[in-house]
Amino acid sequence: MPDPGSGTGSRARTANAVAAPGTGAARRWRAVVLAGAWDEPGEPSWYARQLAGALALRAEVAIVTTGDVPAVVADGAFTVHRLGGRDRRDELRRRLLLAALGSTTRRRPVPDAGPLGEDAAPLLEAFDGAGWSESDALFSDLHPDLVVVAGHDEEGAAALVRRAAPEVPMLWVPLLETGSPAHLLPAAHAFAARAAAVVVATEAERADLLAAFPHIDGTAVHVAPPAVARNPTAWREPVTFLADRRYVLVLCDSSPAVPGALAPQVRFLATAFPDHPVCAVHATAFEIFDAGTRTVHGLTLSSTDRARLMAWASVVVDLHPGPLLARQSVAALHYGVPIVVPDGSRARQHAEHGGLWYRDMAELRAGISQLLRAPELARSLGARGQRYVEATFGTRHAPAHALAELLDRIS
Repeated sequence: MPDPGSGTGSRARTANAVAAPGTGAARRWRAVVLAGAWDEPGEPSWYARQLAGALALRAEVAIVTTGDVPAVVADGAFTVHRLGGRDRRDELRRRLLLAALGSTTRRRPVPDAGPLGEDAAPLLEAFDGAGWSESDALFSDLHPDLVVVAGHDEEGAAALVRRAAPEVPMLWVPLLETGSPAHLLPAAHAFAARAAAVVVATEAERADLLAAFPHIDGTAVHVAPPAVARNPTAWREPVTFLADRRYVLVLCDSSPAVPGALAPQVRFLATAFPDHPVCAVHATAFEIFDAGTRTVHGLTLSSTDRARLMAWASVVVDLHPGPLLARQSVAALHYGVPIVVPDGSRARQHAEHGGLWYRDMAELRAGISQLLRAPELARSLGARGQRYVEATFGTRHAPAHALAELLDRIS
């Protein structure tokens, strides 16, 4: 990691520094966040927004992101500069290339920046579109004294940082998802070498990052857990038709419930536990399997309904945990309900504190059966998980405190 206080950059930052009003007030930064995934759904964008919000307590924050149409819009506390030039077809090709690199990662467990990653760099930079390459003037106008890069695969953003901000201190937020081919991407290596500090969401992400980039100084990698909210109204009353029933809640993927398009795990569990309702939750709907009868409940599932289903369940199974944080698993533990999750997922970290994990369907069935047969064990695991989540993700200002410490060090 470079010394963030060396070179001409330190003189520039001294000239730009403006103390906030009041004795001993913290320095007010001018920060630019480069976030290719700012407008996309999913955990990486959600976490990037949380960090940007925490950063806004200490800095004037501008977001620079990509898109097909250029625009400048207000987004809460931020001004978002959307760069034009990214073609939707190129974005699809880019995702396919990253998926191919990901499959290569699984075949090559030893981290390196091998020929495939080097060959992929110009392709990825071309897929980034004209936006990043034509943003130097915007970057100059924003005149940041801090750059935050949210992501690890934007070759265009890496080139922009090299061109337009060679001396400006940089925080790197890798958003390193499970199975990411980051160690094959030259952009990720460039960010790792350039960053004054690295911010990750969980200890699991930190471990994956250090495994992928063994030359990173571990002391420069800081965990800033996001705040995961709990709906306090969830416990007021159970879902009417599941009241006083010990049911298994299965969190499926983001697809809505479509008759005939059922996850095989749900069919398996509905057959395996005929004496317990199995409730499968999709993006906007849920369906209940009870004694061989399947009932689909509308397309109006609200966040409160989802919270109620979690809070009153006996067991929550997260079939497809979020690859960055596994936020739904965290939410289930927030209500004191034990979780059962796939081994090798980011949710495994949470299950170690309040649940079980499985490698195949037999272990999935055995884990659920154990928790249903032993309610005391389920309550104990749920209580442990709840304490863990409240301590780790229940502090509303935890990301702000973590970033404040980092900014003070860089100053």
